[in-house]
Amino acid sequence: MRSFRKSPWLWRLWSATLLFAACGVHGGMEITSEIDEPHYRRGIQMLRSGQNQVALGAFLKVIEKRNGEAPESHLEVGQIYLNHIHDPIAAIYHFRKYLELRPNSPQAPMVRDLIDTSKKQFARQLPGQPLDDYYERTDLLDLVERLKDENERMKTELAAIRAEPLPVVKPARQQVSQTAVSSRQPPSAPASSAMARHVVARGDTLYSIARRFYGNGNRWREIYNANRSVMSSETDLKIGTELVIP
Repeated sequence: MRSFRKSPWLWRLWSATLLFAACGVHGGMEITSEIDEPHYRRGIQMLRSGQNQVALGAFLKVIEKRNGEAPESHLEVGQIYLNHIHDPIAAIYHFRKYLELRPNSPQAPMVRDLIDTSKKQFARQLPGQPLDDYYERTDLLDLVERLKDENERMKTELAAIRAEPLPVVKPARQQVSQTAVSSRQPPSAPASSAMARHVVARGDTLYSIARRFYGNGNRWREIYNANRSVMSSETDLKIGTELVIP
């Protein structure tokens, strides 16, 4: 020791060696695995005892200490937000942070499923449309998917209709009219008695109504032509409107 004190350079080298042995290479900080962090271990213990809020605080401290580089803590926080606090937006944020840090993890598919679950939970939290009768309550995502399918089907049907000649319905009406004249009855009486009526309900389209009554959805234009008095266009189909089915 006395020889170190007599040689300043040897003293500095010995001090630097001790400092390097006690510290890691990342800015002098001790290298510790995330799951060995005291706050992470405390978070796991609190989860097991049902103290979710305390566990949340512990995991967030790990994330803060490691400047966000804490995938396992992000995963735990996301599940607390989803299953216990019911904050799906915060859950999605932490699940995505996990995938950014561990995109190829064996748990990545499970985390993606948790993101989908969080999205569905968020959709269920959205306020419903304020209708007078509020009709039947349907899951929002199912309704969106149904409307998307209906929209695609309508596009296909319209393309097919434009490619086909329009159905001729006038001769049939003239025949009914001639029969009415020959029987000395008002021309409109047989037609009105032969016509059915349908009240438009949620999800109805002219195509679906035609398919229900005629067994052929492509005859939707017959219904439209018979109801121009209550429809301003082919898409003007309001719930509660009474349609005449010729």
